[in-house]
Amino acid sequence: MRVSLSRLIVAAVVTTAGCSYALHPHRTIDGRPFAWREAASLAPGLPEAEVLSRLGEPLEILTESPGVSVWRYHERAQLHGCQTALFGVIPWGDTPIVTADARVHLRDGVVERIEISRKE
Repeated sequence: MRVSLSRLIVAAVVTTAGCSYALHPHRTIDGRPFAWREAASLAPGLPEAEVLSRLGEPLEILTESPGVSVWRYHERAQLHGCQTALFGVIPWGDTPIVTADARVHLRDGVVERIEISRKE
């Protein structure tokens, strides 16, 4: 019986890498979970109620002057995913850790500007 090189490569990949027994849940390491993917959809002119419905409660609210505030969102988290394992047993690598920050500047309850950053 003759085994092709491509079948050997596929067999090697399947036996040496793959998801471990369970998926990792999304795990917040620092800050508070927020819908950081939604932050890019915010635009000046939105009312604060819309910001709350899209991002949730801010981690902190900074008051700059009467009627002017900055809502700060921050989360450092290990993303949902699987940890690969050598031979399906030995841990090999991990899901990425991401830091997401958003600052929503509000004047009289209306979004004035948004600052967003995300690092892996």
